[in-house]
Amino acid sequence: MFFDVNVVSKKREVFDQLSFKGPIREVISKIITVENPTTVEATFNQTDHKLPVNQLLWLSPNTFNIAPGQSIGIQIN
Repeated sequence: MFFDVNVVSKKREVFDQLSFKGPIREVISKIITVENPTTVEATFNQTDHKLPVNQLLWLSPNTFNIAPGQSIGIQIN
């Protein structure tokens, strides 16, 4: 059995840029909305990774599910 698969990729769009400015050694937070446009539940588990998003940026909550067609607010610190 053989399958022919066609994959099309596009250049990613920049939706918005967040500026994190604040006093030294203070945590700055922003809330972003993450949408799930699919028909299945989306799961994100940051604890599966050994490091946060990077050494200075982390998400809260670090584990979340988004129901199909729904959105959730995620805090970026």
